[in-house]
Amino acid sequence: MNPSGSVSITQVSELLALTESDRRWGCEILDLRSGGRAASCHLPGSASLPLGPGQDFASALPAHMLAPAGSSLIVLDETAARARAAAEHLAGRGYRARWFAGELEGLPWQPGPSSGALWSPDPFLADHLSLLPEPVEGRVADWGAGNGRNAVFLASQGYRVHCYDRLPDTLALARDRARRHGLEEFVTTHQEMLGHDSKFHEAPFAAILMIRFHEKSLMEGLRAWLRPGGVVLVHTYAQAPRLEEGVRGPRRARYHLTVKEAERLFPARAWTFLERSGALERPDEPMIAFVARPRGSEG
Repeated sequence: MNPSGSVSITQVSELLALTESDRRWGCEILDLRSGGRAASCHLPGSASLPLGPGQDFASALPAHMLAPAGSSLIVLDETAARARAAAEHLAGRGYRARWFAGELEGLPWQPGPSSGALWSPDPFLADHLSLLPEPVEGRVADWGAGNGRNAVFLASQGYRVHCYDRLPDTLALARDRARRHGLEEFVTTHQEMLGHDSKFHEAPFAAILMIRFHEKSLMEGLRAWLRPGGVVLVHTYAQAPRLEEGVRGPRRARYHLTVKEAERLFPARAWTFLERSGALERPDEPMIAFVARPRGSEG
């Protein structure tokens, strides 16, 4: 970057290329323009964080609203100093961050505020959303919901989601995420130590999620918590991570769902698999994923 805040034409071209995809999740453009301008127009594929005068960028954008560290971000603003400071802050947190404060008039603005987010839902959930019953079919349970990225994603699609987790701090982040996206009424949190004695008064559910979490004692009685035609979506750890491959995850065996365990808990005679990952045929994979419906429960 040069001191004036302009960028080379190559970087302008890169910014324009990002606007060609009107993505909502995992946006690579962070728009810091002030509230009035941000509300009147936005760039396709951008996430908006309007900063008021003197507002601190670090506190305005907490970690749970960011993409994973290492992601690429371009910070956009009318003010070069603010764009550069935000990019430097993000770079210090491990992001490949650059900034743009050049000529904004020629960019492909669209009317209205941005609905984009820097964070993304679980890719298996996003790719197989169509396998879930429609929102009118009933509530969704997110077991081991964490900071709510999957719950808020489903809420944005019209689902009413109940988040269960044992940690109050992560549930507070889930509520904050829902609030920031205007979806508080669609997301309800429950502090719960999930296990065989759990009581789900909100059941039965149209869908149950277990993403990067599972509890085998709950899986054994899963049918009781599902509505007719309901499904379970699982995307969890199949084995201890292989550190040399950079795979992250729990190392203790109780947190892994092996292929043999999945076949015992979801036998083909009792469950119809609408989708299943290769881990069920290639047991050396670190993650296991499937969408299944109890046989005879099509409603």
